[in-house]
Amino acid sequence: MNSDISGEPLEGSDDPVSVVVEFDDGKKKQLTVKAAEAAQLASAGQPASNWYSWQRVRPKIRTLAVFLLGAWFASIVIPALVAQWADRTKELELKKTLVTDISDSAAEVTMAAIIIDGQSSPEDLATRNAIAELKAVGPSPTPAEKKAITAAQAAVKKAKQAERRADQVAYNTARNKWFRTSASLKAQLDTYFTGTVASDWASYTRVVRDFLILSTDVSGKERRDLELNVQAFLARPDPVSAGTPFPDYELIADKLLDDRYLVLSQILSGNTRGYNTGKQDLLQRIFFVD
Repeated sequence: MNSDISGEPLEGSDDPVSVVVEFDDGKKKQLTVKAAEAAQLASAGQPASNWYSWQRVRPKIRTLAVFLLGAWFASIVIPALVAQWADRTKELELKKTLVTDISDSAAEVTMAAIIIDGQSSPEDLATRNAIAELKAVGPSPTPAEKKAITAAQAAVKKAKQAERRADQVAYNTARNKWFRTSASLKAQLDTYFTGTVASDWASYTRVVRDFLILSTDVSGKERRDLELNVQAFLARPDPVSAGTPFPDYELIADKLLDDRYLVLSQILSGNTRGYNTGKQDLLQRIFFVD
């Protein structure tokens, strides 16, 4: 049997010694050498420290780290970014729908109130025309004029009745639609938004309702209370005294339409429930933290 290093026979020499050699690629070899050769190997070279071992395994660890990082990025980060982009698109669509519905419904109900109050319907015009014909008759009417007066009076009565019916139908239609639309919008605001946007919308809908009622023939204390409610809302936070006169009806309508933007601005700038669109939401998706 010969030494694996020198090739010299081991017979007659010191007891053979087994030596394990480890290479940079991680492979190990067991060699049989003379005792003197083993002693020479032990005294030569540099000790294989932990640093040396780390330098040897570092490439493997780096490869494993790159693999794990790539897997984490592909399986978690990219899906989180895609999901947040999709949520952002859905959130923008929701906000667009709410803003459009609020704007359209508020404009529609205030326009209906102006028409009811402002004598702009066909029935209102017929009433005014009938009254004008009646006033055109002179102070000393002829028999033919008396007959015309009787006919004009009947036309005025008929036109006023038609006007009242048309106004009542228009009022009922506008009121019912406003109640349904505003309640539906409030439910959506309660569902998707935090803060005061839903309660602010509820306050706005009540004032618009009062404004619509003022377009009818309500009178006395009830009318004055409604006027003060509308004035107080528009003047907030400043107080309104009981003696403050009620402004022009169409001017109030313009102010109410302007006030809807207080709600709309909260919708556009607010974060919605159920959609992950912020930085904190992204971090929670990526790192699974609260």
